[in-house]
Amino acid sequence: MGGPANAESKRPPKAVYQRRLAGPDANRDLEGMSGAREAQGRQAAAVNNASPTRSASAIARSLKIGRSNQDMSGANASPIGRSRQHMVILAAIEIVIVLGGVLLYIWRLQFTFPDCAIFLLAFIVVTFLLHRDRLQNLGIGSHDFMSGLKALRAPTLIIGAVLVLIGAASGGFGNWSLNVNKVQGLGRYFAWCLFQQFGLQSFFTNRLLAVFRQPNRTAWICAAVFASFHIPNPVLLPVTFIGGFVLTRVFIAHRNLVPLAIAQAIVGSLLSVAFPASWHHGLRVGPGYYGFH
Repeated sequence: MGGPANAESKRPPKAVYQRRLAGPDANRDLEGMSGAREAQGRQAAAVNNASPTRSASAIARSLKIGRSNQDMSGANASPIGRSRQHMVILAAIEIVIVLGGVLLYIWRLQFTFPDCAIFLLAFIVVTFLLHRDRLQNLGIGSHDFMSGLKALRAPTLIIGAVLVLIGAASGGFGNWSLNVNKVQGLGRYFAWCLFQQFGLQSFFTNRLLAVFRQPNRTAWICAAVFASFHIPNPVLLPVTFIGGFVLTRVFIAHRNLVPLAIAQAIVGSLLSVAFPASWHHGLRVGPGYYGFH
């Protein structure tokens, strides 16, 4: 009973038994197969380990190229931005120079150095060349003439009607009569108004608009500039402030100086008649206001 069982238990496993029967050649084949499997495993592991590295490298190269493209685009755009900023700074400096020069001329230089006005005008013309302002942008030409007249028609008629009523009530028109001298004086006054609008709109409005880039804010600041040129006249100060705002808004929308000068000449002429000369001192400003008798 115990003999066959012991013999069966001592028999080697089937795979080992078959290898023994097959001899050393079979052992070598099995070892070769296992070695091939190990080599394939190592190769797969190498591929798996190398693939993330290559992917990361590719991603890094892509990011680097993207950053390079952004840097190149930024480098291409930055000179334009810097040029724009430089022109804004230049416009601000020009505003300060001309504003200070005009005020200094009104209060001092017209008596000590009257030719300063020529230098100021030349400086303004040079700024037009620096900023490459076109004639249309300066309000010179026939464009927008009719549209400017239409835009100013209502406010000019309203203000004119109010001044006529004030003049009629105060008796300002009692001794007034139209003659050749007054017509010539009105023509000279229109030319003076046109010159004022040239300086106010062609220079100040364009430069202030370049700095602030907001029409409404530009109009208010331009109105303050216009009023500052009429200190200390108590009649002209509020009129030029309100009128400066309206005229600037119209100029921004309709680039023509002539309608502005016409409106200013009409209002200024009626103003000089409607109010007593003791109030406006002949529409004089600066030291001339105090020298009026």
